[in-house]
Amino acid sequence: MHKLLLFFCLLHPFISVAQDDWMTFDSEIGNFSILVPDSMTQTTKDLDLAIGKLKYQIYHYQGPDTSENWLYQVSYVDYPAGTVHSDSIEFLEMLFDENVKSSTKSVYGKLAYQTDDNYQNYPGQIFKVHFADNQAAIKTRLYMVENRFYTISVTGPRGLSLNPKVEQFLNSFNLLEIPEREGKKKKRRKS
Repeated sequence: MHKLLLFFCLLHPFISVAQDDWMTFDSEIGNFSILVPDSMTQTTKDLDLAIGKLKYQIYHYQGPDTSENWLYQVSYVDYPAGTVHSDSIEFLEMLFDENVKSSTKSVYGKLAYQTDDNYQNYPGQIFKVHFADNQAAIKTRLYMVENRFYTISVTGPRGLSLNPKVEQFLNSFNLLEIPEREGKKKKRRKS
């Protein structure tokens, strides 16, 4: 037992070093922070929908083809006031399901799983899609925070899709300010 404990104590500094290579990316406009292996690039797509013209903000880091994860991405879109809200349960189920179907279809993939999730009591979903003849995988979290729809995802080789960096990225997502239900905002506490 003591030898096992000593082994983990000796191993711990090496595990921490791997995580220390990552940096925190903050987006004041996007109201989020996340740990990433390197700098993220930001792009904007214009969406022309029935509810109006929307700006789809995308932040991503693309690793080399030989890395265990090829793409780390956070994106969001703000829906016009009164059209979508994190309390609209029936509509959100449809929105989440449509995003999962659209993501799966866009890569000609197969849905591996889909389940409910939440962030700070805001509704969400987590799902995984296998694609490219089952050689690649995308793991994604979706969250609706008030009228802002966040997508956080990691893409890489399917055989490496359980590597700890996937969860490190997905679990490191934090809002800079957490909206309160009454419309006021409070600062996120640093841990």
